[in-house]
Amino acid sequence: MIGLLPSAASNACHTKDRGVGLGVRWLFIGLLLLACNLFAAPKADLDPYWNEQGQQAQPDVATWQAFLDNYLVKKGQHYLVDYRRVSTSDRQALQQWLSVQASINPLQLAPDAQFAYWVNLYNALTVDLILQNYPLESIRNLGWFNSGPWNRTVIRINDRDLSLNDIEHRILRPIFNDHRIHFAVNCAALGCPNLQPKAFTENALNSQLSEAERAFVNSEKGVAKVSAKRWRLSSIFDWYLEDFASNEAELIKYLNPLLNEAIASDARIDYHYDWQLNETQP
Repeated sequence: MIGLLPSAASNACHTKDRGVGLGVRWLFIGLLLLACNLFAAPKADLDPYWNEQGQQAQPDVATWQAFLDNYLVKKGQHYLVDYRRVSTSDRQALQQWLSVQASINPLQLAPDAQFAYWVNLYNALTVDLILQNYPLESIRNLGWFNSGPWNRTVIRINDRDLSLNDIEHRILRPIFNDHRIHFAVNCAALGCPNLQPKAFTENALNSQLSEAERAFVNSEKGVAKVSAKRWRLSSIFDWYLEDFASNEAELIKYLNPLLNEAIASDARIDYHYDWQLNETQP
């Protein structure tokens, strides 16, 4: 066996080191790109199958309302869910209600009934996901790299599998084109707009959405004044800016009529979101 000359052996080792280094570098870049995809806010991307409305009234929400009445607790500006206290029978009732919702053809519902149907369904499915995995610190724990469960199939309707992201970003946002959707759906985080104490109904939909909008914008987790020239906004306004305005300056113009105190046009804007679970504390 002919051995390598010392210089050749040294070069071979350096080449191997460079190869390992490049491999690690590409692995890091790949993981970084994966993380960017996992955490990037989804765009509104219409699934045309669901873009059809009928004339039927909204299905019954009594079971979902009973759950909210029994387990939603107001604390300061937050509405918190008492997950630890949910009884087995009430959890089963919620799951049975979700099964009934899955058997409904939402394409036959009138527009406002359909809107309310999807929002209530999204919120109830999220609560059910938390109950299935409770206790946990954050809904983001339910996914790789703390990416959450939003791409996971959670229900099957009209023989089609749906995730929470499908409901919000492929149905609600592109079909109804109403920025107040972001104040209606609840992701089980403290930073999220509150889970509303009243189930959404077709007859009160517009007023419920406007009330949720104004309440969130005037809450500390929505828009908070840090100083005269510095304000902290919910990351929702950053992630989904296009649903509210064309740029940050226009966002301020959207917010100011809703606020108890207007944001100065030259104020510094920071963004924040609290991913802690929206649960009551013992």
